[in-house]
Amino acid sequence: MTIPHPAPPDLGAAALGYARRGWPIFPLWWPVGGRCACGTPDCDRPAKHPIGRAAPRGLHNASINPEVIRSWWSRWPHANLGLRTGVHFDVIDLDGPEGLASLADMDRAGYPPDILGIAETGREIGWHLFVPPSGDTNKTRFLPGLDYRGKSGYVVAAPSLHVSGRRYTWCRTGGTR
Repeated sequence: MTIPHPAPPDLGAAALGYARRGWPIFPLWWPVGGRCACGTPDCDRPAKHPIGRAAPRGLHNASINPEVIRSWWSRWPHANLGLRTGVHFDVIDLDGPEGLASLADMDRAGYPPDILGIAETGREIGWHLFVPPSGDTNKTRFLPGLDYRGKSGYVVAAPSLHVSGRRYTWCRTGGTR
């Protein structure tokens, strides 16, 4: 008996869905065989950086224009989705047991984040916690296992494919503006 594989998601349709919400989106390279499709053998951000021909200014080329988005995903149908932060929401990027412990420490200290939505990343233990925009810029490891993506930042959005072979997925959506 052959178990059918689910059809890959329509990444262009997902990009248009984000645009309908008013969330600026742009195309990122995707993984191929555990490596980045950009072709750089030692790519340090596999499947997480902009396709330069499509978005030469990266997140500054993010768009909600359906024609632009259709053009991008018709040319690069496997492109991952880059979702600009700092406008409608910021993101706390939680990685691994360290990130879980830091989040628990924030909660115990009386500073639980106001979570608007949660997406699981492609890491074994990883989530994007969507929070209200603060006006802050990006902060790497502001606590162990936690990065912050705010003004002038972006995250890889569901249903993009992580280099691990797992897809980014929404766990909870809520009041994101």
